[in-house]
Amino acid sequence: MSKSVFRAVCVVVAVAFNGLAPAQSIQAVEWKVSDGGNGHWYQAVPSATYFTWTVADAEARAKGGHLVTITDVSEANFVRSLITSTPGVVRTLSGTVVGPWIGAVKNATTLQFGWCTGEPWSYTEWAAGEPTGASWEDRICYYGGSLRWNDRPGEYSGNAATPSYVVEWSADCNNDGIVDIGSDLSAARTLR
Repeated sequence: MSKSVFRAVCVVVAVAFNGLAPAQSIQAVEWKVSDGGNGHWYQAVPSATYFTWTVADAEARAKGGHLVTITDVSEANFVRSLITSTPGVVRTLSGTVVGPWIGAVKNATTLQFGWCTGEPWSYTEWAAGEPTGASWEDRICYYGGSLRWNDRPGEYSGNAATPSYVVEWSADCNNDGIVDIGSDLSAARTLR
């Protein structure tokens, strides 16, 4: 079995092992260096319910990754392609398109956005009229028909929250030839 097929099988096994039905299993996708990418892995994670940024962040970290950080137009295009091709990640609420949370956090003191990983904040992709500048709009999700960024309160709940998030992993943190997605993949490895 090739490494890429094995990796895909491990990701599916890990997601299924996590208690999701196979129909809900969404594979992580590598943005290959040979395709102009960074070698990281990305997964658009839809949910049947809506949740806060904090819940999305905790779930991404529990998987061994972090909410996606987007540092240039190429990565933005890759992520947008991923979210538009993954069922359930983008939904329409009261006539407005709402997409996944990303790893952007507003500093409460400076009121400037930064990435949850501490990476430099050098690229933005705001929707028309965004950001609003309201201090209470402290997180970012994809929004609107163009699927650009919108600052929103991270603790919105219920239907005012978002239906998804995108998690990102650096390629292979321990150099074992398998993408690392946290303890769930470690459990899946023991099944082979």
